[in-house]
Amino acid sequence: MNVIKGGVTAPEGFFATGVACGLKKDGRKDLAIVCSEDSAAIAGVFTT
Repeated sequence: MNVIKGGVTAPEGFFATGVACGLKKDGRKDLAIVCSEDSAAIAGVFTT
């Protein structure tokens, strides 16, 4: 795997943020939101 400079938003038209939606008790960010200006195929990875 290669790390891409610029991370998940390196490709033009992608935006991302992290938010605290209450899953973690200490108020840390626990949900990532990734958006594309255009239609895009997606996949998810979930951890416990």
